Amino acid sequence: MQTPYLKFLQTKKGLRAVFQQENGRLLCRIFQGQTTGVPILIAENTLPYFSLCSYREYTYLLYTSTQGEVILSASKDLCRWEPRTLFRQERPAPTYYFMAPQQDALHLIYHQPMGNTGLHSLMYTVFQQGQCHKPYCIDHFLPSPPEIFRAKRLGENHLILYYRSAKTTLSARELLLSPFTVGSLSPLIQTSSPWLDVSVHDHGEKIHVLYLARNLFRTQVLYRYRQTASISRPRLIWEGVGCSSCLLTQEQERVCLLWTAGGETFRCLSADNGHTFGPVESMTEEFPYPLEKGQLVTEDTAFFAEETLGNKEWYYLPKNISTASADRIAAAESGPSAAELAHLLAQQKEELSQWKQKAAQLESRLSALHQENLHLRERTTPPEEPSKPTAEEPTEET
Repeated sequence: MQTPYLKFLQTKKGLRAVFQQENGRLLCRIFQGQTTGVPILIAENTLPYFSLCSYREYTYLLYTSTQGEVILSASKDLCRWEPRTLFRQERPAPTYYFMAPQQDALHLIYHQPMGNTGLHSLMYTVFQQGQCHKPYCIDHFLPSPPEIFRAKRLGENHLILYYRSAKTTLSARELLLSPFTVGSLSPLIQTSSPWLDVSVHDHGEKIHVLYLARNLFRTQVLYRYRQTASISRPRLIWEGVGCSSCLLTQEQERVCLLWTAGGETFRCLSADNGHTFGPVESMTEEFPYPLEKGQLVTEDTAFFAEETLGNKEWYYLPKNISTASADRIAAAESGPSAAELAHLLAQQKEELSQWKQKAAQLESRLSALHQENLHLRERTTPPEEPSKPTAEEPTEET
Protein backbone atom coordinates (compact mmCIF):
# COMPACT_ATOMS: atom_id res chain seq x y z
CA MET A 1 0.00 0.00 0.00
CA GLN A 2 1.04 3.59 -0.54
CA THR A 3 2.50 5.33 2.47
CA PRO A 4 0.79 8.71 3.01
CA TYR A 5 3.97 10.31 4.41
CA LEU A 6 6.17 9.97 1.31
CA LYS A 7 5.54 11.38 -2.18
CA PHE A 8 7.73 11.76 -5.26
CA LEU A 9 7.77 14.49 -7.91
CA GLN A 10 8.97 14.30 -11.51
CA THR A 11 8.54 17.27 -13.88
CA LYS A 12 8.93 17.59 -17.64
CA LYS A 13 11.94 19.84 -17.08
CA GLY A 14 13.73 16.96 -15.37
CA LEU A 15 13.28 18.27 -11.83
CA ARG A 16 13.02 15.48 -9.26
CA ALA A 17 12.16 15.78 -5.58
CA VAL A 18 11.01 13.78 -2.57
CA PHE A 19 8.45 15.17 -0.09
CA GLN A 20 8.41 13.66 3.38
CA GLN A 21 6.38 14.23 6.52
CA GLU A 22 7.95 13.28 9.85
CA ASN A 23 7.33 14.43 13.43
CA GLY A 24 4.84 17.03 12.26
CA ARG A 25 7.32 18.63 9.84
CA LEU A 26 6.91 18.76 6.06
CA LEU A 27 10.25 18.46 4.22
CA CYS A 28 11.36 18.59 0.59
CA ARG A 29 14.57 17.11 -0.81
CA ILE A 30 15.57 18.12 -4.34
CA PHE A 31 17.66 15.69 -6.37
CA GLN A 32 21.07 16.88 -7.47
CA GLY A 33 22.25 14.27 -9.93
CA GLN A 34 21.86 10.88 -8.30
CA THR A 35 21.70 12.18 -4.72
CA THR A 36 19.36 14.43 -2.79
CA GLY A 37 20.32 17.78 -1.37
CA VAL A 38 19.78 19.27 2.05
CA PRO A 39 16.13 18.94 3.16
CA ILE A 40 14.08 22.13 2.88
CA LEU A 41 11.63 22.78 5.73
CA ILE A 42 8.24 23.78 4.30
CA ALA A 43 5.97 23.68 7.36
CA GLU A 44 5.89 22.62 11.02
CA ASN A 45 3.15 21.48 13.38
CA THR A 46 1.21 19.63 10.68
CA LEU A 47 -1.28 16.79 11.03
CA PRO A 48 -0.76 13.48 9.19
CA TYR A 49 -1.58 13.34 5.46
CA PHE A 50 -0.68 15.91 2.84
CA SER A 51 -1.47 16.32 -0.84
CA LEU A 52 0.92 17.12 -3.69
CA CYS A 53 0.22 18.07 -7.30
CA SER A 54 1.80 19.88 -10.22
CA TYR A 55 -0.20 22.22 -12.45
CA ARG A 56 1.31 24.33 -15.19
CA GLU A 57 4.36 26.14 -13.76
CA TYR A 58 3.57 25.61 -10.07
CA THR A 59 3.84 22.78 -7.58
CA TYR A 60 1.12 22.78 -4.91
CA LEU A 61 1.09 21.35 -1.39
CA LEU A 62 -2.05 21.02 0.72
CA TYR A 63 -1.79 20.16 4.41
CA THR A 64 -3.55 20.71 7.74
CA SER A 65 -1.97 22.40 10.75
CA THR A 66 -2.48 21.27 14.33
CA GLN A 67 -4.83 24.27 14.79
CA GLY A 68 -7.11 22.90 12.05
CA GLU A 69 -6.08 25.34 9.31
CA VAL A 70 -6.14 23.85 5.80
CA ILE A 71 -3.18 25.52 4.05
CA LEU A 72 -2.34 25.63 0.34
CA SER A 73 1.32 26.36 -0.46
CA ALA A 74 2.64 27.01 -3.98
CA SER A 75 6.14 27.21 -5.46
CA LYS A 76 7.84 27.45 -8.85
CA ASP A 77 11.32 26.27 -7.87
CA LEU A 78 10.52 24.10 -4.79
CA CYS A 79 12.71 26.39 -2.68
CA ARG A 80 10.45 29.38 -2.00
CA TRP A 81 6.92 28.52 -0.89
CA GLU A 82 3.92 30.84 -0.55
CA PRO A 83 1.42 29.49 2.03
CA ARG A 84 -2.22 30.55 2.10
CA THR A 85 -4.96 29.47 4.52
CA LEU A 86 -8.06 28.24 2.69
CA PHE A 87 -10.38 27.47 5.61
CA ARG A 88 -10.38 26.14 9.15
CA GLN A 89 -11.71 22.77 10.32
CA GLU A 90 -14.25 22.81 13.14
CA ARG A 91 -12.54 19.81 14.74
CA PRO A 92 -8.90 19.39 13.71
CA ALA A 93 -8.41 15.85 12.41
CA PRO A 94 -6.00 14.14 9.99
CA THR A 95 -7.67 14.38 6.59
CA TYR A 96 -6.43 13.32 3.17
CA TYR A 97 -7.27 15.73 0.34
CA PHE A 98 -6.93 15.20 -3.38
CA MET A 99 -6.76 18.52 -5.20
CA ALA A 100 -7.30 19.47 -8.82
CA PRO A 101 -6.31 23.11 -9.34
CA GLN A 102 -7.58 25.19 -12.24
CA GLN A 103 -6.98 28.75 -13.30
CA ASP A 104 -9.87 30.16 -11.25
CA ALA A 105 -10.80 27.30 -8.88
CA LEU A 106 -9.45 24.58 -6.64
CA HIS A 107 -11.42 21.30 -6.58
CA LEU A 108 -11.01 19.11 -3.48
CA ILE A 109 -11.90 15.48 -2.82
CA TYR A 110 -11.61 14.39 0.80
CA HIS A 111 -13.07 11.98 3.37
CA GLN A 112 -15.00 12.29 6.63
CA PRO A 113 -15.51 9.53 9.23
CA MET A 114 -19.11 8.52 9.91
CA GLY A 115 -19.07 8.12 13.69
CA ASN A 116 -18.02 4.69 14.95
CA THR A 117 -19.39 2.74 11.98
CA GLY A 118 -16.01 2.31 10.28
CA LEU A 119 -17.41 3.93 7.14
CA HIS A 120 -16.20 7.19 5.64
CA SER A 121 -17.98 9.70 3.42
CA LEU A 122 -16.28 10.67 0.18
CA MET A 123 -16.82 14.42 -0.15
CA TYR A 124 -16.36 17.01 -2.89
CA THR A 125 -16.06 20.78 -2.64
CA VAL A 126 -14.60 23.64 -4.67
CA PHE A 127 -12.74 26.70 -3.43
CA GLN A 128 -13.51 29.63 -5.71
CA GLN A 129 -13.29 33.43 -5.39
CA GLY A 130 -12.10 33.17 -1.79
CA GLN A 131 -15.02 30.99 -0.67
CA CYS A 132 -15.47 27.28 -0.11
CA HIS A 133 -18.72 25.95 -1.59
CA LYS A 134 -21.07 23.59 0.23
CA PRO A 135 -19.64 20.03 0.29
CA TYR A 136 -21.31 17.26 -1.70
CA CYS A 137 -21.26 13.58 -0.61
CA ILE A 138 -20.18 11.35 -3.51
CA ASP A 139 -20.40 7.97 -1.80
CA HIS A 140 -19.72 6.00 1.40
CA PHE A 141 -16.74 3.65 1.49
CA LEU A 142 -14.38 1.62 3.66
CA PRO A 143 -10.88 3.10 4.05
CA SER A 144 -7.96 0.74 3.60
CA PRO A 145 -5.16 2.08 5.85
CA PRO A 146 -2.56 3.37 5.53
CA GLU A 147 -4.07 4.93 2.39
CA ILE A 148 -7.66 6.15 2.41
CA PHE A 149 -8.58 6.43 -1.27
CA ARG A 150 -6.85 7.12 -4.59
CA ALA A 151 -7.55 9.57 -7.37
CA LYS A 152 -6.05 10.55 -10.70
CA ARG A 153 -6.59 13.52 -12.95
CA LEU A 154 -7.29 12.35 -16.50
CA GLY A 155 -7.90 15.78 -18.00
CA GLU A 156 -8.64 19.40 -17.18
CA ASN A 157 -12.18 18.54 -15.99
CA HIS A 158 -11.96 14.74 -15.67
CA LEU A 159 -11.09 12.72 -12.54
CA ILE A 160 -11.22 9.06 -11.61
CA LEU A 161 -11.50 7.81 -8.00
CA TYR A 162 -10.47 4.41 -6.63
CA TYR A 163 -11.79 3.29 -3.24
CA ARG A 164 -12.97 0.22 -1.38
CA SER A 165 -16.73 0.07 -1.88
CA ALA A 166 -16.97 -3.21 0.09
CA LYS A 167 -14.66 -5.21 2.34
CA THR A 168 -13.06 -7.11 -0.55
CA THR A 169 -14.06 -4.95 -3.53
CA LEU A 170 -12.08 -2.15 -5.16
CA SER A 171 -14.20 0.11 -7.35
CA ALA A 172 -13.67 3.06 -9.67
CA ARG A 173 -15.86 6.10 -10.22
CA GLU A 174 -15.34 8.92 -12.72
CA LEU A 175 -16.12 12.59 -12.10
CA LEU A 176 -16.61 15.62 -14.33
CA LEU A 177 -15.72 18.90 -12.67
CA SER A 178 -17.48 21.30 -15.04
CA PRO A 179 -20.37 20.77 -15.07
CA PHE A 180 -20.05 18.66 -11.93
CA THR A 181 -21.23 15.13 -12.78
CA VAL A 182 -20.79 11.89 -10.81
CA GLY A 183 -20.33 8.76 -12.90
CA SER A 184 -21.51 5.26 -12.09
CA LEU A 185 -19.63 2.87 -9.79
CA SER A 186 -17.61 0.17 -11.54
CA PRO A 187 -15.99 -2.71 -9.57
CA LEU A 188 -12.41 -3.49 -10.56
CA ILE A 189 -11.39 -6.42 -8.35
CA GLN A 190 -13.21 -8.74 -5.96
CA THR A 191 -11.27 -11.13 -3.74
CA SER A 192 -12.22 -13.76 -1.18
CA SER A 193 -10.08 -12.02 1.45
CA PRO A 194 -8.73 -8.46 1.76
CA TRP A 195 -5.91 -7.86 -0.70
CA LEU A 196 -2.38 -7.23 0.56
CA ASP A 197 -1.48 -4.59 -2.02
CA VAL A 198 -2.83 -3.17 -5.25
CA SER A 199 -1.39 -1.05 -8.08
CA VAL A 200 -3.68 0.68 -10.59
CA HIS A 201 -2.79 2.55 -13.78
CA ASP A 202 -5.27 4.23 -16.12
CA HIS A 203 -3.71 4.64 -19.55
CA GLY A 204 -6.76 5.99 -21.35
CA GLU A 205 -8.21 3.03 -23.20
CA LYS A 206 -7.51 0.53 -20.39
CA ILE A 207 -7.31 0.43 -16.61
CA HIS A 208 -4.57 -2.02 -15.60
CA VAL A 209 -4.76 -3.55 -12.12
CA LEU A 210 -2.09 -5.63 -10.36
CA TYR A 211 -2.86 -6.94 -6.88
CA LEU A 212 -1.71 -9.42 -4.24
CA ALA A 213 -4.30 -11.78 -2.75
CA ARG A 214 -3.71 -14.38 -0.03
CA ASN A 215 -4.82 -17.93 -0.84
CA LEU A 216 -4.54 -20.30 2.14
CA PHE A 217 -0.81 -20.28 2.97
CA ARG A 218 0.43 -18.70 -0.26
CA THR A 219 0.14 -15.31 -1.95
CA GLN A 220 -1.01 -14.91 -5.53
CA VAL A 221 0.10 -12.11 -7.88
CA LEU A 222 -2.94 -11.41 -10.08
CA TYR A 223 -3.51 -9.10 -13.06
CA ARG A 224 -6.64 -7.93 -14.82
CA TYR A 225 -7.74 -4.96 -16.90
CA ARG A 226 -10.88 -3.03 -17.63
CA GLN A 227 -11.67 -1.82 -21.15
CA THR A 228 -14.82 0.26 -21.79
CA ALA A 229 -17.54 -1.63 -19.87
CA SER A 230 -15.89 -5.08 -19.82
CA ILE A 231 -13.47 -6.49 -17.24
CA SER A 232 -11.07 -9.33 -17.97
CA ARG A 233 -10.79 -12.45 -15.85
CA PRO A 234 -8.04 -12.49 -13.19
CA ARG A 235 -4.77 -13.81 -14.61
CA LEU A 236 -2.40 -15.63 -12.24
CA ILE A 237 1.12 -14.29 -12.80
CA TRP A 238 3.00 -15.85 -9.89
CA GLU A 239 2.37 -17.67 -6.62
CA GLY A 240 4.63 -17.85 -3.58
CA VAL A 241 5.20 -16.60 -0.06
CA GLY A 242 6.53 -13.41 1.48
CA CYS A 243 5.02 -10.97 -1.05
CA SER A 244 4.99 -7.43 0.35
CA SER A 245 4.32 -4.92 -2.44
CA CYS A 246 3.56 -4.66 -6.16
CA LEU A 247 3.96 -1.98 -8.82
CA LEU A 248 2.57 -1.64 -12.35
CA THR A 249 4.19 0.58 -14.97
CA GLN A 250 3.43 1.16 -18.65
CA GLU A 251 4.92 2.92 -21.65
CA GLN A 252 2.81 2.75 -24.84
CA GLU A 253 1.97 -0.95 -25.36
CA ARG A 254 4.60 -2.26 -22.92
CA VAL A 255 3.26 -3.22 -19.49
CA CYS A 256 5.68 -4.10 -16.69
CA LEU A 257 4.61 -5.89 -13.50
CA LEU A 258 6.92 -5.66 -10.48
CA TRP A 259 6.57 -7.27 -7.07
CA THR A 260 8.80 -8.12 -4.12
CA ALA A 261 8.90 -11.45 -2.30
CA GLY A 262 11.38 -12.56 0.34
CA GLY A 263 13.62 -9.55 -0.25
CA GLU A 264 13.84 -10.27 -4.00
CA THR A 265 12.27 -8.25 -6.82
CA PHE A 266 10.52 -10.03 -9.69
CA ARG A 267 9.34 -8.74 -13.05
CA CYS A 268 6.97 -9.88 -15.80
CA LEU A 269 6.59 -8.02 -19.11
CA SER A 270 3.83 -7.72 -21.68
CA ALA A 271 4.55 -6.25 -25.12
CA ASP A 272 0.91 -6.17 -26.31
CA ASN A 273 -0.82 -4.02 -23.70
CA GLY A 274 -1.60 -6.80 -21.22
CA HIS A 275 -2.94 -9.52 -23.54
CA THR A 276 0.00 -11.93 -23.14
CA PHE A 277 2.89 -12.03 -20.67
CA GLY A 278 6.40 -13.40 -20.87
CA PRO A 279 8.23 -15.47 -18.25
CA VAL A 280 8.76 -14.26 -14.69
CA GLU A 281 12.26 -12.79 -14.24
CA SER A 282 14.29 -12.05 -11.14
CA MET A 283 15.70 -8.53 -11.38
CA THR A 284 19.43 -8.16 -10.84
CA GLU A 285 19.17 -4.39 -10.32
CA GLU A 286 19.97 -3.55 -6.71
CA PHE A 287 17.37 -1.54 -4.81
CA PRO A 288 18.41 0.39 -1.71
CA TYR A 289 16.52 -0.60 1.40
CA PRO A 290 14.31 0.14 3.19
CA LEU A 291 11.82 0.89 0.41
CA GLU A 292 8.28 2.20 0.60
CA LYS A 293 5.65 2.73 -2.07
CA GLY A 294 4.50 6.30 -2.48
CA GLN A 295 2.52 8.45 -4.86
CA LEU A 296 4.36 9.65 -7.98
CA VAL A 297 3.26 13.10 -9.13
CA THR A 298 4.02 14.27 -12.67
CA GLU A 299 2.86 17.04 -14.96
CA ASP A 300 1.89 14.58 -17.68
CA THR A 301 -1.32 12.69 -16.88
CA ALA A 302 -0.31 9.91 -19.32
CA PHE A 303 2.95 9.15 -17.49
CA PHE A 304 3.97 5.56 -16.90
CA ALA A 305 2.62 5.13 -13.33
CA GLU A 306 0.85 6.86 -10.46
CA GLU A 307 3.15 5.39 -7.80
CA THR A 308 6.66 4.09 -7.38
CA LEU A 309 9.09 2.54 -4.89
CA GLY A 310 11.58 4.68 -3.01
CA ASN A 311 12.70 6.32 0.21
CA LYS A 312 13.67 9.81 1.33
CA GLU A 313 16.87 9.75 -0.75
CA TRP A 314 15.97 7.69 -3.84
CA TYR A 315 13.06 6.45 -5.93
CA TYR A 316 12.71 3.99 -8.78
CA LEU A 317 12.33 5.03 -12.41
CA PRO A 318 12.72 2.43 -15.19
CA LYS A 319 15.77 3.20 -17.29
CA ASN A 320 13.88 3.16 -20.59
CA ILE A 321 11.07 5.46 -19.41
CA SER A 322 11.27 9.23 -19.04
CA THR A 323 8.92 12.19 -18.96
CA ALA A 324 10.22 13.24 -22.38
CA SER A 325 9.39 9.88 -23.95
CA ALA A 326 7.27 11.43 -26.69
CA ASP A 327 10.12 13.69 -27.80
CA ARG A 328 12.59 10.82 -27.74
CA ILE A 329 10.28 8.57 -29.72
CA ALA A 330 9.81 11.29 -32.34
CA ALA A 331 13.58 11.79 -32.55
CA ALA A 332 14.07 8.04 -32.95
CA GLU A 333 11.48 7.86 -35.70
CA SER A 334 13.12 10.71 -37.63
CA GLY A 335 16.37 8.72 -37.77
CA PRO A 336 20.00 9.84 -37.45
CA SER A 337 21.38 12.68 -39.57
CA ALA A 338 23.78 12.29 -42.52
CA ALA A 339 26.69 13.63 -40.45
CA GLU A 340 26.03 11.04 -37.70
CA LEU A 341 25.88 8.25 -40.29
CA ALA A 342 29.16 9.41 -41.89
CA HIS A 343 30.83 9.53 -38.47
CA LEU A 344 29.61 6.03 -37.61
CA LEU A 345 30.78 4.71 -41.00
CA ALA A 346 34.25 6.21 -40.49
CA GLN A 347 34.47 4.62 -37.05
CA GLN A 348 33.49 1.22 -38.42
CA LYS A 349 36.08 1.50 -41.23
CA GLU A 350 38.80 2.38 -38.73
CA GLU A 351 37.85 -0.53 -36.47
CA LEU A 352 37.81 -2.88 -39.48
CA SER A 353 41.31 -1.80 -40.56
CA GLN A 354 42.61 -2.33 -37.03
CA TRP A 355 41.16 -5.83 -36.94
CA LYS A 356 42.75 -6.60 -40.33
CA GLN A 357 46.16 -5.48 -39.06
CA LYS A 358 45.78 -7.66 -35.96
CA ALA A 359 44.76 -10.63 -38.14
CA ALA A 360 47.82 -10.18 -40.40
CA GLN A 361 50.12 -9.99 -37.38
CA LEU A 362 48.61 -13.16 -35.95
CA GLU A 363 49.02 -14.98 -39.29
CA SER A 364 52.68 -13.99 -39.58
CA ARG A 365 53.31 -15.04 -35.99
CA LEU A 366 51.59 -18.38 -36.59
CA SER A 367 53.73 -19.00 -39.73
CA ALA A 368 56.94 -18.23 -37.82
CA LEU A 369 55.92 -20.61 -35.03
CA HIS A 370 55.16 -23.32 -37.60
CA GLN A 371 58.64 -22.98 -39.23
CA GLU A 372 60.32 -23.02 -35.82
CA ASN A 373 58.44 -26.19 -34.91
CA LEU A 374 59.63 -27.91 -38.10
CA HIS A 375 63.29 -27.02 -37.38
CA LEU A 376 63.02 -28.39 -33.86
CA ARG A 377 61.56 -31.66 -35.09
CA GLU A 378 64.42 -32.08 -37.61
CA ARG A 379 67.06 -31.58 -34.90
CA THR A 380 65.54 -33.97 -32.37
CA THR A 381 64.68 -36.82 -34.77
CA PRO A 382 67.60 -39.50 -34.91
CA PRO A 383 68.83 -40.79 -38.37
CA GLU A 384 67.42 -44.13 -39.51
CA GLU A 385 69.87 -47.19 -39.48
CA PRO A 386 70.07 -49.53 -42.57
CA SER A 387 68.19 -52.79 -42.12
CA LYS A 388 70.15 -56.08 -41.82
CA PRO A 389 69.23 -59.09 -44.03
CA THR A 390 67.48 -61.96 -42.29
CA ALA A 391 68.12 -65.72 -42.66
CA GLU A 392 64.96 -66.22 -44.59
CA GLU A 393 65.92 -63.68 -47.19
CA PRO A 394 67.84 -65.20 -50.17
CA THR A 395 71.46 -64.17 -50.62
CA GLU A 396 73.34 -63.69 -53.89
CA GLU A 397 75.55 -66.59 -55.04
CA THR A 398 79.16 -65.82 -55.41
